[in-house]
Amino acid sequence: MLLLLRCQDRVEGCNVASGSRIPPVLGYAPRAMRRSLAVILALALGACAATSSEMRRAEEAYDQARFDAARTWLVDLEDVAPSMDEPMRARYFYLRGMAEYRLGHRLEALHYLEVAQEVAGENGRGLREEQRELLARTRAELEPVDPLSHRPPPVAAD
Repeated sequence: MLLLLRCQDRVEGCNVASGSRIPPVLGYAPRAMRRSLAVILALALGACAATSSEMRRAEEAYDQARFDAARTWLVDLEDVAPSMDEPMRARYFYLRGMAEYRLGHRLEALHYLEVAQEVAGENGRGLREEQRELLARTRAELEPVDPLSHRPPPVAAD
């Protein structure tokens, strides 16, 4: 407070001893900061709502077996995935891995499903029971048999 008063003493036209009001530059700063904070908060809430909405769309596309559309929504969400809460992040990585798997992208699927397992933890936080079971089965199928190979097993010849 003393520092603020000393700074105000040096501002031209401000006489703290006579009780004059704070100069306009200092007087409007709190209002401007409140407005800035309100704008930032509104943008953050809007971003959270948009993220939630996009996740719902991705889940709906996946549930309707539109895996390419689900993957498109999920690729768009990749940059905000680290800021999601843990249950949503686990669902994000699960859906991304399963969409990649359904599209035949085995290495990408394994990567995202491993991350989903790590985020969900032992109790499967954020995933339904059937999702946890499918996650475990799919990971087991995708994990390489040979520890030195990350290639999928050979496809049977027609």
